[in-house]
Order: sequence, then C-alpha cells, then structure tokens
Amino acid sequence: MSRLICLSRRWIVCLACASAAWSVIGVAARSEKLERSANRTLRLEPQDDFKAVISAIQLQPRGPLVAAAGDTHVIHVWNRDTGAVRFQLTGHQDWIRSLSISPDGQRLASGGNDGQVIIWDLTKGEAIAKLPVQDAAIRAVKFSQSGSMLAVSAFGERLAIYHAESRDQLFSLDCGCKDVGAVAFSPDDWTVAAGGRSGRIRVWNLHDPQTPPIDFQAHRRRVRDLAFSSSGKEIASCGDDGRVVLWDRTSQKSRLVASADTKHFCLAFVGSSRLAVGGCDNRVSIWNTADGKLVGRLVGHGGTVATLVADGNEIATGSFDTTVRIWRVDEVEDLRVNTPVVEERQTAKPQTRTTR
Repeated sequence: MSRLICLSRRWIVCLACASAAWSVIGVAARSEKLERSANRTLRLEPQDDFKAVISAIQLQPRGPLVAAAGDTHVIHVWNRDTGAVRFQLTGHQDWIRSLSISPDGQRLASGGNDGQVIIWDLTKGEAIAKLPVQDAAIRAVKFSQSGSMLAVSAFGERLAIYHAESRDQLFSLDCGCKDVGAVAFSPDDWTVAAGGRSGRIRVWNLHDPQTPPIDFQAHRRRVRDLAFSSSGKEIASCGDDGRVVLWDRTSQKSRLVASADTKHFCLAFVGSSRLAVGGCDNRVSIWNTADGKLVGRLVGHGGTVATLVADGNEIATGSFDTTVRIWRVDEVEDLRVNTPVVEERQTAKPQTRTTR
C-alpha cells in the first residue's frame, strides 16, 4: 500500500512538473509574440569621454529631424532617416531637462537646470530668443498644439505661459505643488494640464483663467508625464507609483489602465486608443486604453527609458543607456513592430551653433 502511495505521489509530481513546463513554454511563446527586440540604435557621441544620459527627445512633425539632450548640456539634432548629424546646439550650462518642437517644425524650445529657456531655429541651427532666466531649474517646456503659446514650469509652484512669437507672458498659474515636470495642452489649445510631486493633476480653462482649476488625485506619488488624447476628452498620466491612469474630462472620473512594480517616466498616445509607456524596466509597454490589455513591448534599452514621443507611426525613445531608438509601429492587432528606422552611424560632420 505504501509503495502504491509513493508511486501515486511520483505521478502527481511528474504531472505537476509537466504542467509547469508547458506553462513556461506558453509564457515564453506569449512573451516572444509581445516583445520585439531592436537591433539598431542611434547613439550620441560621448564628449570628453563622457557618455550622455538622455532626458529629452523630440521628433520634427512632418520632417526628418530628431533632437535629443541630457546631461552633456548639448542638444543633438540629426536626420532620423539617414543618421547624419545636422546640428549640435550649445548654450545651456547645465543638464537639459525638456525639449519641445513647434507644430510647424521650425522652432525648438529647450529648458534646463541652468534656469534658461532658449528658442532655436531648426532650419539654421541657431538660437533666436531667450526667455527671462529663472532662479530655479526648468522642469518642462511645451508648445501648444497650434504653436502660438509656450508653457514653462520650473521647480517652483507657478506655470508660466508665454506668447510664442512676442515672448510676452500671458498667464501665471498656481500649480498647487512644487516641482511640476509634466505639462500638456489640449488639441484646441485652450486647456492646459500640469502635474508634479504631489501626484495631483491640475487642469485650467485658458478661455477663463479666473475660473477655479479642476484638481484630481491621479497618483500616490510624483506625476512624471501626461498627455491629452487626440479628441481632447481624456488625459493620460504616469508616475512613480507605477500606475497609468486615464481621466475623463466629461465625467471627471479616472480609471486605471495599467499598474506595474516600476516607476513610469514617460508616455504618449499612439493613435486614438493606445498608450506607449516607458520607465525603469528599460522597455516601452503599449497598452490598449479601452480594455487595459498589453498590446506589445519595445525592448532593447539597457537603462531607464526616460523620455519618448510618438508621431504618426513612429515612436522615439531616449534612455539612461545613452541611446536613442526610433521605431516604426503599425497599429494592427498584434502590434507589428519593425526594426528601428535609424542605424547607428555618424555620416556627416555636425554644424555646431551657440547662443548669441
């Protein structure tokens, strides 16, 4: 009897092991389907043997340029189709935290720890204007959707909005917390949202800035990034608590899209119903906002994905691993991800431009 019991136990163990093995195979198969590795990257050349941590990246709308910056204090601009360096823009004296390209693709705004906000001409690669120097580090710069306004947030509690051409200050908005690093304009320009250290997001109606803003607690910790949907009806946000949240402006209710045991640093809408989210797990996860399902992952970075932007079917990512990757993404059910469209190479001598 005892022998039969031992044999039965062995069969149970064998069956359990077989089941576990098939489960592992199933997980591997699902993982292989979801995860797409990159085999080509664009790497910034080190300066004085110092490798750049990339903290800001932008794609030129309807143009070939991509700009990236970080702790080298230099903005690198190159042709993303050929990999040829176009400009290296110098003028900042400290870490560059944020970049924004105007919708017409002609101007680039940059802000950094030195308190400077510089406006650059992307056709000539030279500085054309500076905003008054802040006595605090600049956390975010953002052109409005029409390009007529530029929002600037520093380490303090105010969000300043300037006229993009005259550089006159139009609004000074109380954010309700310090260190606001996430700013976004609605598609119609007249709503602006900001979030920072408190985990709360504040939303203003610029048609009537005297109207009290709307506040909602999106995250338990710092808000790192936020974006409006293409319809302007929803605001997506991510932060240090690992949550990806979608807030409906009509119902003024939020819902959880995804949650992970990692900090999320950046996000962008890809099409109307998908969110690309990057963070400390060194990859970009793409989620369907309608059902919260994971659609795919972009993998290959060897460090935190600190910044990403999407333009049409392209996603550009910048990482603490010193690389920039540009991906073509076709919005189909299995998220077909092709290899990055820019190869690692330096084919042309850059033109270096400094501020006037």
